[in-house]
Formats: sequence, structure tokens, C-alpha cells
Amino acid sequence: MDKMILSIIITSHNNENTIESCINSFYSYVANNKLVEIICVDDHSTDNTVNIIQKYEKLISIHSFGKGVSQNRNTGIRNSNGKFIWFVDADDELNGAFIKRLLHTLKIGNADLYLIGMKKVSKGHYIALKNNLQTVCNVYLEPRKAAKLIETNSISSPCNKIYRRSIIQKYGLVFEEASSGEDVLFNCEYFKKCKIVESIPYLLYIYYIYSPTSSKWKWKPDELRISLIMLERLTNFPSENGLISSTMINKLAIDSVIGNEINIVNERENFTFCMYKEKFYSLEMKKLRKYTCLEGKNFRYYFKFFISNSLLLSYVYSKLLSKNKE
Repeated sequence: MDKMILSIIITSHNNENTIESCINSFYSYVANNKLVEIICVDDHSTDNTVNIIQKYEKLISIHSFGKGVSQNRNTGIRNSNGKFIWFVDADDELNGAFIKRLLHTLKIGNADLYLIGMKKVSKGHYIALKNNLQTVCNVYLEPRKAAKLIETNSISSPCNKIYRRSIIQKYGLVFEEASSGEDVLFNCEYFKKCKIVESIPYLLYIYYIYSPTSSKWKWKPDELRISLIMLERLTNFPSENGLISSTMINKLAIDSVIGNEINIVNERENFTFCMYKEKFYSLEMKKLRKYTCLEGKNFRYYFKFFISNSLLLSYVYSKLLSKNKE
């Protein structure tokens, strides 16, 4: 009897408007496949989410009570049986047509970490994050090559990565409780244990940037503190396998600054420029900006760097993005 290959773990909370599209995007491709299980950990939804989930015969439903996405992912891990784990957010979708190829790769491959392509969709436009070739590399023999694969794929999301469950279990890896940054912290710990990394050049994951249920648009009181902890841990990341480059840390630092600037204006409605100015020049924000610099040849990050370090530009940019969510 074939062993379970893949556990797809969906976390949901009041996602009645998106959960059905999420599941339908891949369900027909795996409904009769005994090598795949689908686990949905619902965080005490008060809308119709649970009723929608229960329509799917193959889906294993677990109910949580206000524990947050980190603990819900940990619950999914504890209840999973697959050789590999794939985390999915309930307001995103998968490209189900490629799952058969993915399962074949997972069945014959020996990688500890699989990097899959992600399509980031924003109001009809999208950015593709993927490696163009299917590449396998040994972290210890080819550290720079492995680091480049991860840099292209992005360190900040668990959804465009597939993890070996035995590594998570062996080292007791968990998602830490935090309003943000928990994905990066988990990836940092997981990367330390990797020996083989493989990139898969298909856009398997579809991430909707302006999903109304995304936590990006909710004020998070501890985001700045978590960002500082995250960047400190990254800069002290052990260099044995070299999976996290200085360029990668710098990009993440710039994104963190912009994320915290957006978080400032999300704190309350009608956030004024004077209120923003006080927060912008706080000691903690200054400390966060010290992790950023102009590095490499990525013009998009040049642009983001200048925005994040300008009081006026960052205020306008954050207000526009916050308004654009509506």
C-alpha cells in the first residue's frame, strides 16, 4: 500500500467568501487520490465557513478556538500523515492542474525542501516568483546556488514551499505565536536542517494580495517588536549552510520597514500626518531602518528603499495602499 505523500493544510477564519474557491481550485485533482490528504483547521469561524468545509468528503476538518494561524498550523502538523506538508491560506488558490506533476516529483525526489512557483495577484495584474528551471542542489556542496534559489522563491512565505514532515517532527519545529513574522522565523529554523533543496518551475500557488481577509490590512500591535526580533535572528543566522544571503536579509528588512509603515496607518482611521511623523521617527523604527541599505541591482528594491526612508513618500504610499484594499 502506498504511503501518504502530501498533506495539504488549510487554515481558515471567517473565509466564507473565499474558502470554496480555494478548495475547488485543486479538489477535483486530488479527491480520489489516496496519496494526498486535505486538513482544514478552522479558527472558530462565526460565518458559513465551517458549513462549506463540511461539504467536501475528503477534507478532514479540525475546529480550533481563537488560537491564531500559528497554532492552527501547528495543529495541522500534529494531525498530518503525509511525507510532505504544504500550507495553504483559505483566501488563496492552487493551480490544481500541476498537482499530478508535483506528486510525481515528491514521490521520486529526495529533497528536504521544495520551492514552488507563486503567482502574486493584485487587481488583475500579477508578479511571478519562481525559478525558471527544475533544479536540485546540495546545500553543503553548492551553498550559493541553494541561497539563490531561496532568494528567488522568497523567504517570507511558507505557502510556496513544501516541507518534509519528518524534519519538522524530529527537531520539534513549530510556528511561533506572533501577529507577523512567524513564517520567516519558522523558515529560518527549518533551513538549518536542510541538506537538499529542489526548485519546481510551475506557478502552483496563487496568492491574492488584496484579499479582504488578509492580516496585512489589520493593525498588529506587536509587529515592530517581532520585525526587530526576526531581523536580529536572521543576521545571526548560522553560516554553515549559507542559505540566507545578505541580499535576502536586506530585501526582507526593506519589506519589514514598509510593512510597519503600513501598520502605522492601519492603527486607526483618519491617521494624520503629524501622528504618522511621530511614529516614523520613533527609536524602534530608526533601529529597524538600520538593517536596510542600497545593495544589488534590483531596481524595485531601490525604489522601495527610498520610499521606506522618506517621511512624506512613505506616508503617501502607506495611505494609498491602505485605501487600495477597499
